[in-house]
Amino acid sequence: MDYMHVDNIEDFNRKYRGIEKVSHANLKNPDRPAYLADTSLNPINDKADSVQRYASYAYHGGYNSCSEVGYFPQETYDYDLKMLILLLCALCLILTGRIP
Repeated sequence: MDYMHVDNIEDFNRKYRGIEKVSHANLKNPDRPAYLADTSLNPINDKADSVQRYASYAYHGGYNSCSEVGYFPQETYDYDLKMLILLLCALCLILTGRIP
């Protein structure tokens, strides 16, 4: 975390992702005599919400390509880059000073 100049995951989420954990209520756990914390990750402000919403609209579907056609006996991978695209859009806006 020192590389990113943050102390914990909450600071990272706020600084680089524009989100913070919000607690809504404690829900009774049906399986145990305990309660579950009902939380969600919400945008820190309206600007961060707009960036995240518009960035998610900007990318739909995927791009698959094959650089080499044929049979491969080893395991291959297909990566979903939607979250990477959102992160890059948000970072560009943060670095240019458009959102805190």
